[in-house]
Amino acid sequence: MVVERVQPAAWKQSNRTKLREEQRVSLRTRQAPVQQFPDVAPTQIDEPTTPTGQEDTAMDDAEKGKRMHSEGVRESPAKKRPRPQPLPEGVTKINNPGGGDCLFHSVSQSLQFVDNKNCNHRQVRAAAVAHLRRHASKYSHFWDLRHPDESLVKIKDLQADFLEYLALLEKVGSWAGNLELAALASTLDRPIYVLHETGQIYGFNQEGSHKNLWIWYSRSQGHYESLQMTNEIALTLRAKALIAKRTGGRQEHRGGGKSTSSLGGLTQKSSSLGGNTRKSTSFEKPVGKFPLLVV
Repeated sequence: MVVERVQPAAWKQSNRTKLREEQRVSLRTRQAPVQQFPDVAPTQIDEPTTPTGQEDTAMDDAEKGKRMHSEGVRESPAKKRPRPQPLPEGVTKINNPGGGDCLFHSVSQSLQFVDNKNCNHRQVRAAAVAHLRRHASKYSHFWDLRHPDESLVKIKDLQADFLEYLALLEKVGSWAGNLELAALASTLDRPIYVLHETGQIYGFNQEGSHKNLWIWYSRSQGHYESLQMTNEIALTLRAKALIAKRTGGRQEHRGGGKSTSSLGGLTQKSSSLGGNTRKSTSFEKPVGKFPLLVV
């Protein structure tokens, strides 16, 4: 029996070669065969039916909506105007002819109700204009630079233009507003409260020493009317009153002063606004049918 002896070096070499081959085979990665698709003819795209500008606008709106939705942003709703409110229980509104004199009609009717003394709208207008003219140097700075017909004034000289405004204001039928109410509350030395149709209450010269006057104002109608009520109801409503803004015509919110007892930062009481003003709650001897107001 013949035994053939295998050389160790050859045995190691043969095993190493087989191992390399096995490693090379086992570590190879096979790629998936590429699937071939048949050629397809391009599809004909129809022309857009909507104009390009509208389509772009629609896409912009859609993208804007998606962006706002993803960012959690909501569009603010349109601001709603306050709705007219019914009069408080126990308050009566007194009609007047209007015609540009409604504010002065309202004050004269309120004076007749509170003091039981006769006066007409012409006297009330004259009292307001006289007070404004006497203290024009102070009131002119709170003028809204508009004529009674709401036309804007091109200011050249403030004092001269304000006196021209007063010349127009003293004519019957000329509209008036906050500036005239502030002057009346001062020269009459009494509070004047304005109840707006939307429920807000504003007071002029709330520190006045005489009885309150109450009037109603409708911004939508541009109209003032006198209000009548008991003292108990008036006290309740006074607690809700805000400081009135003196500047502006018949607009609801047009700037204003800082203090109810003074105008333009003065420390004098409103009964002596701009100087010593005689109290107009007293009446001179009657001339004709109606007495004259003292200003």
